[in-house]
Amino acid sequence: MLNNSSHLDMIAESFGLSKLPKAVRDSILEEIDEVIFRSVLFRVMVDMDDEDKNELSDVLDNAGDDFEKPYSFLKQKVGNFEGLIKEELEKIKKESLALSQSFA
Repeated sequence: MLNNSSHLDMIAESFGLSKLPKAVRDSILEEIDEVIFRSVLFRVMVDMDDEDKNELSDVLDNAGDDFEKPYSFLKQKVGNFEGLIKEELEKIKKESLALSQSFA
């Protein structure tokens, strides 16, 4: 959903996915990207007024497979949007690491 190459590269590097076969890496990246997008979306919607929420809903409904539309909208409306993405990435990375260590 954030689905632009710089974010996907950041996720791949952060999770150490760069050396995986492309098909496997892309599948994992898609899942992580969606989790991050939803986390960021929930965080920003708490602070949005009703007008922005309605506009975002329209953008999401009409975006189809064009992930650039919601990304551009959120980047325009949310201060420090890139920072929120990085925060959520780190949060998910820490949670994933803790979960994997609990199975060790």
